[in-house]
Amino acid sequence: SRQALLLIAGVAMASLVTVGLSLYYSLAIDYQAQGRYVIYLLVPLIITSVYGFMYLFKKVIVAKYQLVFALLIILYYLLTTLTIFYKYVYAINIAHLG
Repeated sequence: SRQALLLIAGVAMASLVTVGLSLYYSLAIDYQAQGRYVIYLLVPLIITSVYGFMYLFKKVIVAKYQLVFALLIILYYLLTTLTIFYKYVYAINIAHLG
C-alpha cells in the first residue's frame, strides 16, 4: 500500500542520513569511529528482520512445518545467547576474579 511504501522510504532515508552524517563526522571532524552514532540503525534492522521472518513463515514455509521451523529458530537463538554469555561474560568474570 501507499502508506507502507512511504514508511519504507522514510526509514531508508533516515538510515542513509544517519550513516552519511556518521561517516562525515568520523572522517572529517573526529577522525575516530563512533559506533554510538549508528546504534539507532538497530531499530530499522530489527523491523526488517521481523518482516523477513514473517514473510518467510507466511509465504515460503509450508503450514505444517511452521511450528518446527519456529522452534528451531528459538532453539538456535537460545543456544547462541547461552554461548555468548558463557564465552564473553561468565568466562571473563571467572578469569578476572580467579
